[in-house]
Amino acid sequence: MPTDEPKPIAEVGVDIGGTFTDLVAVDPATGGLVTGKVLNSSLGLTAGVLAACEQVNAPPEEIRYFVHGTTLVTNLLIERTGGKVGLITSTGFRDVLEIGYSFRKGTFHFHHERIQPLIPRHLRAEVGGRISAKGVEQEPLFEADVDSAIRYLLDHQVEAVAVSLYNAYVNGDHERRVAALIKKAVPEIFVSLSVDVDPRIGEYERVSTCSLNAMATPVFHRYADDLSPRFRHRNGIRYMHSGGGLLTLDEAKLRPIQLANSGPAGGVLAATAVARQMGCKHAVTMDIGGTSTDICIMFDGEIQHREMVELEHGIPARIRSLDIHAIGAGGGSIVYLDAGGAVRVGPRSAGAVPGPACYGRGGPAAVTDANLVHGVLPETGLLGGNVPLDRAASRQALGAVAGQIGTSVEQLAEGVWAIVNANIAQAIREITVHQGTDIREFALVAFGGAGPQHAVGVAAELGIKRVIVPNHCSVLSAIGLLTADLKVFAAQTGLVPIESLQDPDVQKIYEGLHRQALERLGAPEGAEVVSERFAGLRYVGQWHYVPLTFSPAETPSQLYQRFETQHEILYGTRLGTPVEIVDIGVTVVHPRRRDLAAYLTKTDWDGHGDPSPGTRTMLLGGKAMPVPVYTRTALSVDAELPGPCLVEELQTVTYIPAGSTGRVTREGYLVISLGEDD
Repeated sequence: MPTDEPKPIAEVGVDIGGTFTDLVAVDPATGGLVTGKVLNSSLGLTAGVLAACEQVNAPPEEIRYFVHGTTLVTNLLIERTGGKVGLITSTGFRDVLEIGYSFRKGTFHFHHERIQPLIPRHLRAEVGGRISAKGVEQEPLFEADVDSAIRYLLDHQVEAVAVSLYNAYVNGDHERRVAALIKKAVPEIFVSLSVDVDPRIGEYERVSTCSLNAMATPVFHRYADDLSPRFRHRNGIRYMHSGGGLLTLDEAKLRPIQLANSGPAGGVLAATAVARQMGCKHAVTMDIGGTSTDICIMFDGEIQHREMVELEHGIPARIRSLDIHAIGAGGGSIVYLDAGGAVRVGPRSAGAVPGPACYGRGGPAAVTDANLVHGVLPETGLLGGNVPLDRAASRQALGAVAGQIGTSVEQLAEGVWAIVNANIAQAIREITVHQGTDIREFALVAFGGAGPQHAVGVAAELGIKRVIVPNHCSVLSAIGLLTADLKVFAAQTGLVPIESLQDPDVQKIYEGLHRQALERLGAPEGAEVVSERFAGLRYVGQWHYVPLTFSPAETPSQLYQRFETQHEILYGTRLGTPVEIVDIGVTVVHPRRRDLAAYLTKTDWDGHGDPSPGTRTMLLGGKAMPVPVYTRTALSVDAELPGPCLVEELQTVTYIPAGSTGRVTREGYLVISLGEDD
């Protein structure tokens, strides 16, 4: 018998940020998007995910495809709140984590505190045995040392053990034997092997990456094991990794270090797709959330990548990542005075609990408070009133800061907006202008809950003339998750001349890495798979290398010419000397073939409702002035919106200052053109 009951939502993307949990789901009836946004719960991350699912009527047991982006791994590593970890390494290498790099954070910082090692010295143990640089066993593994190390670390109640032995990148037999002995002694302990996590040359980078993975493993396993049983279709769970692809649940649990930068990656995928759709060759993506601002560059239509992530200065994680740069500037960033009496904003955040003062939980003055007093945000609250805002509490908190410098609350509120814009603009300059890139011809794609509030101000600081605010921009990172592909990267050290690129031995390495990546990919049997080869190239005698992708048909001389061109772009030199392959890698992708444009344009935007604006009082140059307030869903295609004005939607507000004009495109995007005076 037919029924009119709606079909349960079966396809969901969830992005957990520092303050909010965002959810998007595919409506089975229309194919469009349903969105949800909830404050992170003090009861834990799982509670926030379940609350977001409930908000959009998506029972977890009915969800067949669940894609997850999360800042969990990044935060626990930065804050060092991961599991208690021990390290087993080769005799003579106990202090590799202590020694680290020789360079200082600042050229003129002659006196600075040394970086605290990831694992304290008393939790690092040495074992005898030696593998040569050519992979030959010179001394057998001293299993008695391993037994002693295991007993010692267990006595110190470690939750996980990182195993990183000298030259294991070329022969991992000793590491695997150590792991077998650990598991025999205590099966339930977590073990991370450098040969599994990062089998590449570079002793400190390899030990650091393996140690970070071990630190993340216990906490991530507890979270995943709490969340995943709530889903009947566990094979449909995917996690976004830092390289902009998806991992299976099992792969994420084995190598959780890959989830650093997990959340922001989804937003970059979606924002760059929007930029390409709008005909932009170059773009800056700017995601301002409750805690941070994440920035990435698209150059010549391609997202920039990097092979190393520093979660804090001098502590590397060697993972392939979108080149995302984060600063502590978000809605929850705290407003305070520094030792010299100057107003500062961030990087500390009020988070979701207690949150900014306007949340009514006794929080400190924050950016959201300033934007509320400034008039950018409505007094009716966030998320359609589901998060009420207390303007009196904002004024009181900001007043405590303003009183110390003899200014008014109103002047401070406008000043905070300008300071946030300046801080973000400076962060963008550091990765563009300071590296020789003229950013004035770039477009700025703004998203995140606070992105549209500051987008035009940031663009004006940089000389950018075009800002794009996509549909559902507040949850764009979660939308990007649903369009992402399954993607796995596998690599190992090569150390062969570039002329050996097409030698049978090198071809066998690529083929072996392809099989390894394919096994880890977890794609359905018979699914379409695309493979891409990678080489890390350097002039013989150098240390740093240049990563390049290439086709199997490319000759060594062609790759050499591309290397020299890229080396000149990066370092200003073209030496013409011999080149060697340091790293050999393969990326294997199962394309999802999801059309982001269809998602974003097939939304609740259809120009319905009353298009005539209301008004709200804003502080402009210290004066209270009424400005038009438009409802975004009521705007028709080609509607012109001269500033100053505000454009409201359910989950955010776009502020268009004087001298700039907004226009609604046929896709429903809001494109803002800045005048020459800006």
